[in-house]
Amino acid sequence: MDAGAPPIDARAADRLAVWILITLVFLATVAGTLTPATDWQRAKNRIACVLCDEGSAGDALGNTLLFLPLGFVLARTSAGAVRTLAIATGFSVLVETVQFVVPGRDPNLGDVIFNGAGATLGWMAARSRPGKALGWSIVRATRQIVLPRENLRTWLTL
Repeated sequence: MDAGAPPIDARAADRLAVWILITLVFLATVAGTLTPATDWQRAKNRIACVLCDEGSAGDALGNTLLFLPLGFVLARTSAGAVRTLAIATGFSVLVETVQFVVPGRDPNLGDVIFNGAGATLGWMAARSRPGKALGWSIVRATRQIVLPRENLRTWLTL
């Protein structure tokens, strides 16, 4: 930050912190879902699979948990439950579409459903009393990392 620049107000700093968190969650999700994996037979032939084979319950739980942070950070914005579900589902459809060209990835409808459910659960958790407290703590910590207090800036430049 420029020494002559006016200080950023707390609301703007919180919005910046939330958007940084959303960006990090999106990037982490992309890294986790679009990294090539070991090719396996029929990986691209299960598009309509929803809990259709052995191990599907664990996969469903993993997909739900994967999108939980996205719903949680979207709750820090003005996004309501429907908008959060739309953003998460749209993002999930995009990820599943790209998985068609990523070796070893298994694009299917079940992932989209459970990703949307995970984002919705994350949004709901963030709207609870403990979730609100945790959410604001995460936002404040992010804000302190991105925009440290004046007395810490000197030490951080060392």
